[in-house]
Amino acid sequence: MASKSFSSISPLCQLTIDQLIDVLNLLKRCGFPQTRWHELGLTLGLHKNTLDAIKRDSDTTYDCLTECLSKWLSRADNVDSKGGATFDSLSDALKSMNENAAADKLDQESCYNQVTTSQSCSNLVTTLYKSAEVVSNLVTTLYKRAEVVSNLVTTLYKSAEVVSSLVTTLYKSAEVVSSLVTTLYKRAEVVSNLVTTLYKRAEVVSNLVTTLYKSAEVLSNLVTTLYKSDKVVSNLVTTLYKSAEVVSNLVTTLYKRAEVVSNLVTTLYKSAEVVSSLVTTLYKRAEVVSNLVTTLYKRAEVVSNLVTTLYKSAEVVSNLVTTLYKRAEVVSNLVTTLYKRAEVVSNLVTTLYKRAEVVTNM
Repeated sequence: MASKSFSSISPLCQLTIDQLIDVLNLLKRCGFPQTRWHELGLTLGLHKNTLDAIKRDSDTTYDCLTECLSKWLSRADNVDSKGGATFDSLSDALKSMNENAAADKLDQESCYNQVTTSQSCSNLVTTLYKSAEVVSNLVTTLYKRAEVVSNLVTTLYKSAEVVSSLVTTLYKSAEVVSSLVTTLYKRAEVVSNLVTTLYKRAEVVSNLVTTLYKSAEVLSNLVTTLYKSDKVVSNLVTTLYKSAEVVSNLVTTLYKRAEVVSNLVTTLYKSAEVVSSLVTTLYKRAEVVSNLVTTLYKRAEVVSNLVTTLYKSAEVVSNLVTTLYKRAEVVSNLVTTLYKRAEVVSNLVTTLYKRAEVVTNM
């Protein structure tokens, strides 16, 4: 049976010192006589001085053969000129020593090892080919998913632009609302000042009407007193009898006009009260309007701050989407490169598979 240690070694491959025990066992199975180690060493390319030193330092024939093969595997002296440490060079050396049986046995094991190696290589290539198909399918799937991710990132990028435009519009609208509220607030202050001025003037008018009303009462009392004092001034009236009718008519006229003035003053007083109430109501409503405008102004500032925050958040989202878009392009390029490399590996595996079939047919 062939040695399992050489199942993956080609006859043309260089052997190493790590395979010393395997080579010794192989020569033992082939029936090579250990006593001919010195001749074998010379045939393999070792110098006579080297072999003499081995003989001098070794105790047994097996030790001499072991050390000889160790030098050969280390490719000492002229081993490379004899073909190196390979199965073929070992077989040629045995044939030159007329150890044909051992050489044939060695060739049979080498041939078996070659067939085993070819089969192993064929199985390995088949496995690699299937693995390459799996990798190719995986890369294709990743490539398609990268396209989906790229489309998704593009959509998100466009959506971010729309959101950014909307936030910009809201920001401008908030500025317009803020300006409008500021204007209303200033106008409310003007209205408030105007109402305050009217209220103060209404007090002056009310005081003036009150003064006129009191003056009318004094005048009415004076006329009444003069009218009742007719007996006191009887002598004077007698003297002025001719003028009494004129005075009487004049007093009567003044009396009627006094009543008219009194009614007018009363009406003005009531109107002044109505105006005062109206002005007070307007003043209170002006305060309500002022408070409302102040509240709207504060809310406008809050809305303005909120819109500014949304605008900044939109910029951050836009930058994040741009970064994701660039990374998606990098991933897409990487997947494309992997896909191309997978094709190269697939072609290489196919070539190895065909060569393995050729070697198997041989």
